Amino acid sequence: MRNWNISRQRYWGTPIPIIKCNKCGIITNKNLPVILPLNLKTKNNNPLKKNINFLKEKCIFCKKKSIKETETLDTFFDSSWYYIYYYIKNGKNIIDFKPIKYYIGGIEHSLLHLLYSRIFCIILKLIGLIKYNFPFKKILFQGLVLNKSFYFFKKNKKIWIEEGKIKGKNVIFNGITKMSKSKKNGISPKKYIKKWGADALRMYIVFVAPIDKNIIWNDLKISGCYRFIKKIWNFFNKFYKIKKIDTFNEKIINLENDIKYCYKNMKFNIIVSKLMTILNEFKKENVFNMVSILRFLRNLYPISPFISSFIWIILGFKKKYGYINKFNV
Repeated sequence: MRNWNISRQRYWGTPIPIIKCNKCGIITNKNLPVILPLNLKTKNNNPLKKNINFLKEKCIFCKKKSIKETETLDTFFDSSWYYIYYYIKNGKNIIDFKPIKYYIGGIEHSLLHLLYSRIFCIILKLIGLIKYNFPFKKILFQGLVLNKSFYFFKKNKKIWIEEGKIKGKNVIFNGITKMSKSKKNGISPKKYIKKWGADALRMYIVFVAPIDKNIIWNDLKISGCYRFIKKIWNFFNKFYKIKKIDTFNEKIINLENDIKYCYKNMKFNIIVSKLMTILNEFKKENVFNMVSILRFLRNLYPISPFISSFIWIILGFKKKYGYINKFNV
């Protein structure tokens, strides 16, 4: 394992329990826990450096005035082990920890975070606190959301700018990059929710690509998901006029089995296309089996929960079968 810089020059984070003494040097702070002060006035610099009450500490060896460390731990340091803490049982020296079933994270976590997590696991196993040396059973790296990024120079300094604020500025196109606050190429979901609704936005993100692939943001394609949700609403508006039958449609049964497989294997984008095909089958036949209707809404629910649960309630399924997220067929 290479050297790992675990400190950050910011006040929000876990304090590093170190004291700096002019005589004894850098020593461990035994007065634990080290608690950050409240109501700090933040500007550009770390406010801990100017907080006298936080800074002052006595050296545990020479008893002379010393100061606390003002940098804090990198968030990777804490997230590499904190989940194990939930398994600790009072009065027991052994942690009843079992490996996490599924680790889902961005590709930027594929090396360092997993490496640090495993290092912590190995150390805890060596000192007899846990029985496992690998923290995760399965790992899935989700794709990144990419978008166009732009910048301009001001006094020889690169300034990133949002695409919508380019007017009149001599900007440089930086290419398609990962959405980030620093490059100002992220999007606010609020305006899309206001225009298309949360269900359409969720469905677009799921439908546009497999979960492990990168996507280039294109808000024009959200309208397609919105139209599909409108078709669902229009179909169920005519629900009472459509003939109900007891026999099952074999094609729909096969599609339902495909959806079950896709949920299990996280192929969420395929689920949307399968649901579109099922709805077309319902409309084509103008008849339906009640169980297939219940399954359709239940399968739609994780992707578009608002429309599916609303239809579930107004058609009386909640009174008869309970909450949609508890229903199993």
